[in-house]
Amino acid sequence: MLSPKRYGPLGFIFLSLLMSICLHSVPLGAAERTKPVDLSTAIIQVANQNLPAVVYIEVTESREVTNPFLPFENDPFFRRFFGFPKMPRKFKQEMKGLGSGMILDAQGHILTNYHVAGGATKMEVTLADGTKHPAKLVGGDPKTDLAVILISTNERLPHVTFGDSDKVEVGEWVVAIGAPRALEKSVTQGIISAKHRRAVTDPSSYQDFLQTDAAINPGNSGGPLLNLYGEVIGVNAAIVTESGGFEGIGFTIPSNIAVKVANGLIARGR
Repeated sequence: MLSPKRYGPLGFIFLSLLMSICLHSVPLGAAERTKPVDLSTAIIQVANQNLPAVVYIEVTESREVTNPFLPFENDPFFRRFFGFPKMPRKFKQEMKGLGSGMILDAQGHILTNYHVAGGATKMEVTLADGTKHPAKLVGGDPKTDLAVILISTNERLPHVTFGDSDKVEVGEWVVAIGAPRALEKSVTQGIISAKHRRAVTDPSSYQDFLQTDAAINPGNSGGPLLNLYGEVIGVNAAIVTESGGFEGIGFTIPSNIAVKVANGLIARGR
């Protein structure tokens, strides 16, 4: 205990002020975050906590394509050997795709990438327990590559918790969950390699990616990137690759952007 007799009046005032400054400089909640993380079990805990809230999304997209044989429509050679009738200028083509997503709330809202769900004419969501549900698009934002879809179910749905992506540090351990190459409930780990990566995929889009070396492959898009506290700090969105697969350079949309966009999409559809 401080004593005026021991330090004198001026010394007592100075030490009291110093202790007050030190005590108030510690942010709220810091004590909880300074608890040591057991790296031997941390990833297991993150996986167990979040796997139930990560989904696999199969999409069907219908698009019109130009008939490739149209230039030969009046060619005598083709008419003689193939007997082409009058051909349509365009026809519809169905394309299949896949991605991941994370459940946001008990109402069945799911966050994913716009490039996964934005152009889909049909979507089917597979939950962690294997049940399948049709989904509809609530809204999408191509500039940030984010979309929210919705499923209807009477089941009690688990959901993810978001962290503060502004507090993420380069070198921090992270965990990715998704369905790479349709391999559902896959867990990978890595670190944050860099922050504020811009103009990675489209210079005209709003981008402020976190870069990670956690393994991300086609099918991981829309899945979460998590810190070792089990909080979502990003939405996995893109990779830089020459082979088409993981080469150690992945990009994720920071959670602070994702939460703001998701709230707007749920409230207003845009």
